Amino acid sequence: INDIEEGVREQATRLRSDLALSHQENRELQERLMVSEATVHAQAEQLKDYRDLLSESRLLLIHTQASALSRFSKIVNLQVSCQADLRRSVLLFSFPAVPRSVLPC
Repeated sequence: INDIEEGVREQATRLRSDLALSHQENRELQERLMVSEATVHAQAEQLKDYRDLLSESRLLLIHTQASALSRFSKIVNLQVSCQADLRRSVLLFSFPAVPRSVLPC
């Protein structure tokens, strides 16, 4: 009976030691999980910030392109108007006796 009790005590001691090691490993794994979750959260926030920045950049680019196109259109219209005025001036200079209402433009 003493041998059996001694064996049970030794087994209980080993089991307590194994349990303590398991608790320690569990704590370490929990800490690693918390760090990983915090990292994932921070990266998700950073990704959202980059996505917002990219969206803002695209809007700014579209606005800039629209403004440039508008300015270009105004320049083209001004050139067309100047060309028409120049043609009219040339015709008036070339044919001073012709009434203005007969001239094109």
